[in-house]
Amino acid sequence: MATIRRIHKITDEKFLNMYILEGEKKTGAPMRYQLASRAGRVEDLKMKSQKEDADAVIVYALYAGEEAFDSKDEAACQSLRESADLRVVMVRQYRAAVDSFVYELPAGLVDPGEDMRQAAARETFEETGLKLDILDVDPIFEKARFTTIGMTDENNGIVYGYAYGLPDTAHEEDSEEIEVILADRKRVREILAKGKVSMPTAYQLMHFLGEGDPFAFLS
Repeated sequence: MATIRRIHKITDEKFLNMYILEGEKKTGAPMRYQLASRAGRVEDLKMKSQKEDADAVIVYALYAGEEAFDSKDEAACQSLRESADLRVVMVRQYRAAVDSFVYELPAGLVDPGEDMRQAAARETFEETGLKLDILDVDPIFEKARFTTIGMTDENNGIVYGYAYGLPDTAHEEDSEEIEVILADRKRVREILAKGKVSMPTAYQLMHFLGEGDPFAFLS
């Protein structure tokens, strides 16, 4: 396998930094590789820490209406998931990388001192104004995984649940431009067919799109 000899940090930004990796390919030829990372220090890179903690979290939530919702109420959950008016919580957000609005699930970085579920609830409220009742699922479904491993060591986890309340964007950051969308299956199909959609969002929406229980795969 390749051997990494030196790591150079070439930016010093708050949310994302660039690193240059230098070493040898498996053939012995020189190797130079560019890496984007959430890590602020070389020692925090995944290759150094060997940790797989979530840098960010994505929230796949069904909209449960304006009133408080209890995910432990099995009858209410089943009734909601079988409803013809079932909707998934989404955002349409401006992304500078493509200078356009992109359809996504609520998501964001895990702050220091937070776990992934705390970050999920906070980000859902900040981006949509909704409260999140989180499902207890097999850890394999929440486990943080690499996103675009060809260019970054970022890990994203996924949290599942039910969101309730009245949507608003009063709590978004001044750097954010967000529209809250509660999409039924017809709208989801239109978004997948014609919209700009992030890949993790598209995969989860495919679960939602099918007939039947959109959380069936969790069991």
